[in-house]
Amino acid sequence: MVAVKDRLHEGLPWWPDKTRDILFNPVYSRTMTEGERFNEYFRRFYLLCNCHEFVRLLKASAQTPAVKQATQRLETVFDEAMDDIAGQIGFEKFEVFDCDTLGRVQLGSLLIGLNSLLEKQARVQPGL
Repeated sequence: MVAVKDRLHEGLPWWPDKTRDILFNPVYSRTMTEGERFNEYFRRFYLLCNCHEFVRLLKASAQTPAVKQATQRLETVFDEAMDDIAGQIGFEKFEVFDCDTLGRVQLGSLLIGLNSLLEKQARVQPGL
């Protein structure tokens, strides 16, 4: 890797970490925390979700033998990657909740944050 590091792709344009930085930055020479490990698997899951768009495009295309073969090969790769992630993260421990609940939690959090900022501003600048 060291011999070809100048030719390494710098990762996806929207990805926060760049390939060379991950491979050669001494900050990454330690064992990762559980949180960092989870984040990495979540990022892999996120990437798979985005890349699976290509599989959906293939499925919506004319089903030529080449398209069918490509779809089958890619589905196998995605299934293996998802099995790997599922083996590392206990998805059964996650709780699914409806969008209304999520919206209420987000709105409530926003209101709590806004109230906190307004109280702080009132203490700093009385009379506003």
